[in-house]
Amino acid sequence: MSLLGYVTVISGSLTVTDPVQSGFAISQATGIYPIYCVIDSANGLKALYIDLPPEDPAV
Repeated sequence: MSLLGYVTVISGSLTVTDPVQSGFAISQATGIYPIYCVIDSANGLKALYIDLPPEDPAV
């Protein structure tokens, strides 16, 4: 796994979309979070992982 970059959340939610689905939102505190990737030498990009902290059950 290698660090690919960072995502900044400003609005309080992170929206995930793709060409097939309409997407969904993840409630997330404002901040900057690292994005990691897994590269398969034969097939290229295999996975993306955004390191978000666990949800706060008290909120």
